Amino acid sequence: MYYGDPETQGVTGTQPKKGSYHAYKFATASVLLDGQRFTLAVASIVKSSTLEQVRLLINQILDLGVKIRLILFDRGYFSTALINYLNTLPFGYIIQLPGSIKGLKEGEDRLYTTRRHGTRKRDQAAFRLVTFRGRDFHGKVKLFIFATNTSLKPLRIREVFRKRWGIETSYRMIRKFLAKTTSRRYRVRLLYFYLAVLLYNLWIKLNFRQEEQLSADILRLHLAMLLVVSFLPDLEKPVDGEIGL
Repeated sequence: MYYGDPETQGVTGTQPKKGSYHAYKFATASVLLDGQRFTLAVASIVKSSTLEQVRLLINQILDLGVKIRLILFDRGYFSTALINYLNTLPFGYIIQLPGSIKGLKEGEDRLYTTRRHGTRKRDQAAFRLVTFRGRDFHGKVKLFIFATNTSLKPLRIREVFRKRWGIETSYRMIRKFLAKTTSRRYRVRLLYFYLAVLLYNLWIKLNFRQEEQLSADILRLHLAMLLVVSFLPDLEKPVDGEIGL
């Protein structure tokens, strides 16, 4: 969250939280492997559209040589433009839809076409729509609505998408490695966030398939000590015109 001038570079509007309506925002793409979430791609969100963010993330992943089979999207990514783009790609997608779509009931599994008054046909999107009731991350029973181009059975869609919920944990852990700063320089903010993602990935790598897990706090402490040991000798050296004490 950001509490300064909303016109500061890199700051954008967001849902209100802790007394502010502005924040530095980032989109990430992660892969799930053996219960661990490894961040593959990062995109800064300023004025880019949802479609532009997803296209950038997908291109970053493909540049790594990673083959994509299925992408899971939070409901905040639902848009006709995104679905039409994803329908041109050779891999599957599952997107949770917002609960604002009226007239739907439990157990639906059919082809659905978006309809909006005054919307041109080229701005509409067609997809397989699946609904079922279940408990959300907080244990509340609700109707889940999904858009997909896969042939997965509804129960399997539910099982697969539940794995995505853990990505919220990865966000919390990335923030553990995020350096605190009051700088308004966007380059500094970007650097700190990318560094936090790198450190988070390092933590995941160190713990991967290890019986004894290294806590994030211990890794932070080791890194802090390493920085002190690395830079302290230079800080103690006197520079021209100064007296070393």
